[in-house]
Amino acid sequence: METIIVISFFILFDSFVFPQDKQKEFIEALINNSENLEEYVDKDELTKSTRLGINYDSVMNKFLISYDIDEKIKAEVNKNGLKYEVKTNTLDNEYSLSEFYVPTLNYSKHFYFKNSKWISPVTYYSKDWATKTSKYFIFKISEPKYFNDYCVNKLDEFVDSLVALLEFDEHQKQLLEKEKIYYILCKDEKEIEEVTGFNTRGIFLTAFVEVVTTYNTHYHELAHLLMNYKLKNLSLYTLPFFQEGFAVAVGGRGGMAKRVVLDIGYYLQESGILTYDSIITNEGFYNEDASLTYPVAGLYNAFLLKELGAGQYLKLYRCVNTSIDNLDNILVSSLHLPDYTEFLFFLKDYSENPCIYVDENDTNKIYIELGNRDSLIVKAGMFNKIKDYFKFSIRSPFVFSPQDFGVVSSNYISRDYIDITGDTSHISRVLKYGITADTNSVNLYNFYTNEVIASYIRNFTIDNKSVPLINSKYEFFIRDDVFENDLENVIVIKFK
Repeated sequence: METIIVISFFILFDSFVFPQDKQKEFIEALINNSENLEEYVDKDELTKSTRLGINYDSVMNKFLISYDIDEKIKAEVNKNGLKYEVKTNTLDNEYSLSEFYVPTLNYSKHFYFKNSKWISPVTYYSKDWATKTSKYFIFKISEPKYFNDYCVNKLDEFVDSLVALLEFDEHQKQLLEKEKIYYILCKDEKEIEEVTGFNTRGIFLTAFVEVVTTYNTHYHELAHLLMNYKLKNLSLYTLPFFQEGFAVAVGGRGGMAKRVVLDIGYYLQESGILTYDSIITNEGFYNEDASLTYPVAGLYNAFLLKELGAGQYLKLYRCVNTSIDNLDNILVSSLHLPDYTEFLFFLKDYSENPCIYVDENDTNKIYIELGNRDSLIVKAGMFNKIKDYFKFSIRSPFVFSPQDFGVVSSNYISRDYIDITGDTSHISRVLKYGITADTNSVNLYNFYTNEVIASYIRNFTIDNKSVPLINSKYEFFIRDDVFENDLENVIVIKFK
């Protein structure tokens, strides 16, 4: 009996200590930049990292991008004997966590393991989240009530649009459909920081070709991913004027559709507050705030895409994709950009097709007079359409939707909808569109994506016109294509 007890003890002891040893070996291998690091990594993680065939220059272990120990710390450990500690804790089931900690520098790095094999923090945190699959995506969703199938369709449509724009060949398209993009949807900023380690609303993680975000449709980060997929073999670094400019030009910026951001860029360029030529270089771009540089870069890259076409634009993009040491050496003169007069023609065309405009002298009447009931159903054509624009005369906020709610679940919750309507009952379905207006601005929301899809901001317009307030209602025009043909059908209007 005593012998059995002793044997059992050593079995338990061995099963407890062995995983810790393996995890310490992994960290030691990291410090020494060992060539056999893959031996310590979960096989599914390795497959996930390599599935789309994207490779980065001088990167031996792509799965460690942003997860590795800082190279300066490694050098101090190896050359000067810098002291560090490794603490390991058992998590749920087969998972565990090791902390690499340097007391003298207050530096730490956390590493997650499954059955003693390293996995990314994203994999660990999202392991029990709801999963949904679409044409191009595998979704991991922290809180399903904040997501809906409409967003799934819009994300697939966006990928289709870039597949066409960047001229993916059939093999690239088929591989993307087969292997999928991982889209990790966190419920809030606190959770995404916990999952990624970054204080962000959304990020493209190159290590595993995935987007981790708090946005239902984060086109901007997807644009980064799809550009890298198109190029296949590239550097980790690109001149930010083009890297961020491309993502804004095709995908806007988190929570704002591309036209909303580009309108700001147009104002900054035309007013001379910030012009594109001042931020093309790496230093010039980072000398200004991102709230200014992103819109202007986006506007100019939208011009380049239209002017050059995909083939020439991609050649230009490759020229500015280089090592981090060479970014500051790229000269504007070496890029052979289009003649400035061509950009002026682009700006003229851009200004002639606003998403929203105001005209205090307009005398066209609104077909429907809004009452004070909770809701009103109106038939097709009852909004006053003038050429390519619908005229609105509303009290703010104004909420409306196609009568067909089939694209979203009755359980869906939109935080923007709650913020604007004050409706926290969750009894009624979320309507699709919402408009807020005052004398200085008009913002059109899509509550299904929680995105501002069109905007007029007086202080960001050259004419600086106020939104007319007539008979206690704000009057303005919104271009019809913003509404995806929804206003051609029966709609429901909700009154606050």
